[in-house]
Amino acid sequence: MFDSAVEGARFGSLADQNGRAGCLRAQELFNKSLGSALEPIFECEQTRIGARSVIMVSIEAAIPGLGFLPNNYRFKAVGHATSEIQ
Repeated sequence: MFDSAVEGARFGSLADQNGRAGCLRAQELFNKSLGSALEPIFECEQTRIGARSVIMVSIEAAIPGLGFLPNNYRFKAVGHATSEIQ
């Protein structure tokens, strides 16, 4: 899940892409690896940290029954990447 968020942010930060493209990339990777049955929530935005433009991709999903964790424990992963175009 974390890898999908990071790769989505990295992809969206490329000069010829945008935050929406990064979000779609994160969704594609997440669905290939964990499936859409987990009902993930994707949030993508372009923001500024200081003087830098940053793409942020956030994924939140409920992972069912991992033994020691209660059912449907919610995990959240966030990826950030500095935009190539400032």
